[in-house]
Amino acid sequence: MRKTELTFGSSNIGPLSIRPQPTMLVNAVFDLIRGVDMLWIASILCGLTTLAHVLWRGPLVARPLVNSSIDPMVKYNSYYGWHVITITMAALTVAFWRGATNPELGWFATAIAAGYAVWGLVLPPLVGQSYAKIPQGWLFLLVAILGAAGLLL
Repeated sequence: MRKTELTFGSSNIGPLSIRPQPTMLVNAVFDLIRGVDMLWIASILCGLTTLAHVLWRGPLVARPLVNSSIDPMVKYNSYYGWHVITITMAALTVAFWRGATNPELGWFATAIAAGYAVWGLVLPPLVGQSYAKIPQGWLFLLVAILGAAGLLL
């Protein structure tokens, strides 16, 4: 408990106890959140996810795909899809950043990230894989939550 001296003019009234009220704490947390634009944090996380997609998962997924002996039509359509997602993720990074000043763009980016999250969370159990092997849904869930928080708070 913090104590402060309360004075009026030249007379000292004495110590005054100031107890933080729950509403003061809640307001302080919301003020802190408002001070940091969640859309920028969503943009940074989306950018880091894009880098991980290219630098970490690319050699583990895209390169073996291209080097595989599966039907060339399936192989190169999948490889094309890999690059479409890469381009989309980079565009989402920019859309979240610009969404801080353009809410419609922020909602658009949040909706896409939410769609990626839903599919990313449904797919692994659907095909009998673990989230350790296909973790993208969790990253996009966090990006979507940050985007929505930035737009709603």
